[in-house]
Amino acid sequence: MRFVSTRPEGLLFIAMLALANLAAWGPTVQQTLLPHDLADTRRLLGIDNALNVVSNLPLAFAAVAGGWTLWRAPAGAVSNKQRAMSLLFFCGAALLSHGASLYHFDPQLRFLAGERYAMAFVLAGLVGLAGAGHVSERAGASLGLGSLALGVLAVRVLGAGGNLFPWTVFQFGAIVLVWCMAVAPPRLHALPITWTMVLLAFALSTLLGAHDHAIFAATHGWVSGETLAHLATSFLVWPVVSGIAQASQWQRDSALDPFMDDALQRLIARCAPARPASSAVAGS
Repeated sequence: MRFVSTRPEGLLFIAMLALANLAAWGPTVQQTLLPHDLADTRRLLGIDNALNVVSNLPLAFAAVAGGWTLWRAPAGAVSNKQRAMSLLFFCGAALLSHGASLYHFDPQLRFLAGERYAMAFVLAGLVGLAGAGHVSERAGASLGLGSLALGVLAVRVLGAGGNLFPWTVFQFGAIVLVWCMAVAPPRLHALPITWTMVLLAFALSTLLGAHDHAIFAATHGWVSGETLAHLATSFLVWPVVSGIAQASQWQRDSALDPFMDDALQRLIARCAPARPASSAVAGS
């Protein structure tokens, strides 16, 4: 069988190659060997860094809600590739919630690696969903799996030599790819995901996490930027959950249309007045 790619697929393939080469041949940025310097280290109910730990629960709840919504989606509501990428995304979100909780309970680099592995699943799922919804089903599957491989490799490189640059390229490169695909018109059976909300949630989470101490000081020790960043991360998930729910409802409505039309015809026939016998004789 001859493989024929479309122009958008070719451009995405070039973009992926460019990101992979940039990550491989870019400068070395060494990660600090020190644990995360958390602003809020309060201990509550026997939990160290309590708010930084429990603030990951909304992400876990969103991931479970997404998995339930996907499982309940009727046949035909979500295409196979979009279903697979959604499952990858929700599994990644659940793993991210668990990994981030472990890391913030005990901020060590070995736990940070687990959190980043989970984030690779999340970003790969988003890239795959955007590709399947705005380019082609084939592009979605290829981009999702390719992004996952690059993300896992970037974390391995970071763990082996401490080079943070490949992970940075993967993380922000994935978001740029999502944005580039999201501005393109959606395909016919694309999930109605509000990609603007996804991108805003990612940007807000990154911004809040980068200003952990400043926000903790500005709120007079009430809440830290890292805690708010975890809450913002959960909003990455809800647009995808909403998109699957809407597609499922449309599928159920379309399945009811023939039944409703038939029922309406029977109701009209039953309620219509009977034709008088005299009129029938006169007509004959």
